[in-house]
Amino acid sequence: MNLAQYENTFAEVNHQFGGQGVLRHVKLNFTTKKFFEEFKYQIHSNRWGEVAFGVERKNKKLIVIRSQGYPKGIYRIPTGGIQFDETVSHALHREIKEELGLTVDTPRFMGAIYYEVIYKEEKLEFISFVFHLKEISGTILEDATEQEIGEYLEADKETLAKICLNMEQHCGSWQDWCQFRLQTTSFLLPYL
Repeated sequence: MNLAQYENTFAEVNHQFGGQGVLRHVKLNFTTKKFFEEFKYQIHSNRWGEVAFGVERKNKKLIVIRSQGYPKGIYRIPTGGIQFDETVSHALHREIKEELGLTVDTPRFMGAIYYEVIYKEEKLEFISFVFHLKEISGTILEDATEQEIGEYLEADKETLAKICLNMEQHCGSWQDWCQFRLQTTSFLLPYL
């Protein structure tokens, strides 16, 4: 997809969920070929975009997760790919069930992030649709249909801000990944 197609899809999703979402444009310059190639593979093989979901627990804190293999102390809000034949809404509910095992209320669409991801002379385009939801029922991770998440925390606004700062300052081989994941996680900060 190109920018015009992403903008049209954003407008449709925004209308579907009440018209309050914002579209951000983000340019990321990757420094390592490894993550860029992994990112390109995911985009070309099984997804045209992703959903990012800030799920609020009954104690008013957001779920943040980490998977096996992440650098120590790195957390983010959950995300999941939108398959080529899938709508944003369907992907959102499927991914929440697969990753967290929870039932949630009606999603509040916060907006989307259109990315230009650049490595040397090559550019990829991608989009993340960001939602805020409230937990209704289920046992987190135990009721998940996939076991991708190794650990979760419940974060208030201050903890989420620290998580974002940690990703922003992370260097080394995970720097590109952290800068990418920082975008969806930090998207929710102004709304908490």
